[in-house]
Amino acid sequence: MNADGVSLQFRYTHFVLKKNLEGTTHEESLHRPEPGGNCLNWVLGHILLNRNDAHRLLGLEPVWTEVENSPYNRGTAGLEPAGPGVRTLDSMITDLDRSQEQIQAALATTTDERLAATEGDRTVGELLYGLTFHESYHAGQTGILRRLSGKEGSLK
Repeated sequence: MNADGVSLQFRYTHFVLKKNLEGTTHEESLHRPEPGGNCLNWVLGHILLNRNDAHRLLGLEPVWTEVENSPYNRGTAGLEPAGPGVRTLDSMITDLDRSQEQIQAALATTTDERLAATEGDRTVGELLYGLTFHESYHAGQTGILRRLSGKEGSLK
């Protein structure tokens, strides 16, 4: 387990997210699939909320505050297009890109000793790998949500 592997995983998910978000409008990002599920806006917001954990583990400032996170927490009922706290898609893409740059810069200087440090019953490296898996799961959902909005698949 090393920082290069974690960095690569974050680069992969960032690439997939950017491809799947390409050409999507804010209004399209709010479309909820039927018969149930979360919209693309919620999925991206949830990814950014969880990047706060990666930021914390890497000694970075959070992506969003707790108030900004609240509409995107696990278990929330879903977003209403004009609901409180709903972020615009463009602002979230900007936040994703900024987070990506910060994570990549931090991982470039993260030592094996830091990755081996424990937090609770896991190492920092294990926690970061878990976060990249979680992000990969949701990045895949963005591809499905893209197709459900009538767009062609972005990864061929």
